[in-house]
Amino acid sequence: MSGLEIAGLVLGALPLAIKAVQSYKSILSSMWHVQYGLICLQRDLETECIRFQNTCETLLVGIAPLAMIDRMTNNPFGDEWKRYSDELSIRLWTSKGTFETHVAEMLAATKELKEKLCIPSNDATNPTDSHSILQELKKGTSFTLNRKDYENILSRIKTGNSALEGLIAPNNDLESNRRHRSQARVTRLLRGLSLSIYNAILSALTCTCANEHSVSLELEHRRVVLVPGDIEEQVAKKFNFNIVLKSANGVGADGRNCVAHVIQDTRESWSSLAVRLVDNESDERPSSPTKISNPSQNTRRRIRLIPWMRPKSSKSNIAISSATKTRIKNIQKLPILPTTPSSPKRVINLCKAIQISNKQAVSCFGYVLHSERKFELYPSSSPSFQRKVTLRQIVDISKKGLPPFEYPDKIKAALALSISILHLYDTPWLENMVTLDDIVFFYDDCIEYSHHDSPYRPHIMKSYGSGNFPLTTQKVKSPNSRKPMNLIIFSLGVLLTQLIIGKAIKGLDVEDNMDVKSVSPKRKIGSRLTNGILENGGTRYLAVVNWCFENVHNEADLRNDNFCQEFFEAVVTQLEDCVDLLERGN
Repeated sequence: MSGLEIAGLVLGALPLAIKAVQSYKSILSSMWHVQYGLICLQRDLETECIRFQNTCETLLVGIAPLAMIDRMTNNPFGDEWKRYSDELSIRLWTSKGTFETHVAEMLAATKELKEKLCIPSNDATNPTDSHSILQELKKGTSFTLNRKDYENILSRIKTGNSALEGLIAPNNDLESNRRHRSQARVTRLLRGLSLSIYNAILSALTCTCANEHSVSLELEHRRVVLVPGDIEEQVAKKFNFNIVLKSANGVGADGRNCVAHVIQDTRESWSSLAVRLVDNESDERPSSPTKISNPSQNTRRRIRLIPWMRPKSSKSNIAISSATKTRIKNIQKLPILPTTPSSPKRVINLCKAIQISNKQAVSCFGYVLHSERKFELYPSSSPSFQRKVTLRQIVDISKKGLPPFEYPDKIKAALALSISILHLYDTPWLENMVTLDDIVFFYDDCIEYSHHDSPYRPHIMKSYGSGNFPLTTQKVKSPNSRKPMNLIIFSLGVLLTQLIIGKAIKGLDVEDNMDVKSVSPKRKIGSRLTNGILENGGTRYLAVVNWCFENVHNEADLRNDNFCQEFFEAVVTQLEDCVDLLERGN
């Protein structure tokens, strides 16, 4: 039983005790020597009950909607509390264990209180007349109406309440700063993972196919908070990364057909793969020992993981271990990825492995390596893809034959794009800028998509010809002695503008190596679109675009932790609010 569930029992027991004291006071109204003690006891219990309710209410402020707080405090730690348990744990931070200890002590005190007040734990009732009360007193049991007999119990409840009040106030004040610090850790973790996936996948593309390959990474919004004690590599195992590998149909230089296992278009086909980090317990390279992270067995591993809401028909997976709780907000828990009965083998030729899977179903392709990280590859359970379109194509509202690209799709895509700019910056996935042509979507012509089942999950794609697979440790930047130019931020503002308006704006496209003179006229074009952005996206969306335009000349960039936090608050948080409003029905 969690500390919050125990707290619910405490809140439930205290009102019962107050009610019993009121009953005894009424029944024994003629016994003046008992009345005073019962009056004092009732007053003390009511005071402590209110203090405890206030503490629980304080925990909810800023987490639960205002309209729900009163209802939730009247039903302490009931079903409605469960959806916010992750956020409450984040607010308590490292003091959660201490919080639970004090609540458990208060529960033990309230149990003794119930015994002394003769409050039964079953459906029976406590004494309801003076005769039965006197009979219980004469039995010499724990039942007593002597005020002194309750001093120890009251002292323990008061001590617990004081401790909880002392814990909650600073935790509330520090929560914002803690989340900021956590985002810096999350960003570094996801950048490292993205780099490793890039290199690991490309190292497995050893075929000599005549045609180029394209590898795309799905851009996802992950709400993750790391607390002290979280082991980052363990947290990373809870993420799924989805990639799509494209190859042109035809015979490669090695004489093999280069095909994929999904439905084929006229000239292209795509293989959708789920990538998951696993323990690198054994490596084929004995000269490079595996790095082991082995904290004390008593270390409690916690992860606050809240992925972006998926369409209901999506079967994308998140692996969840029994030792670590994953926290998923507003969506159902996703199934665990399949596992193979035998140990997966290292993938040397991914093209060949996919070809084999066409003839024989496999649950796991094997694993790929980069540095000390090991990733297993699974056939994705996402729908088969027949078509690929760019963001430039779908923002064109005159384009026929595409599934509807409506406001909810645009807002969720904008959020996924923005958070991915932060998480992929300085990695090979992301260049100095991002354009409408860099972002692609996959969908199936045979499926009639609905409002709740959108195909618009953005991917960023990288294309490589045969034998051209550069492995990198970081994004290569050319020396720049010019004035500061945050081209990636400016290009995001341009992209978000065209996305929400639903039109590729002539003269607004961003080009590499732009200078101040070339940016200035594009900012003017963007300023003339303010009304359209406001009309189609709202005030929050407009504030996001304006921030991107205004920070094009900021001296700091996304390699600076403080600037990353500014970006997160000004862009990501605002778009998160937009998505939350959509999910709550405004």
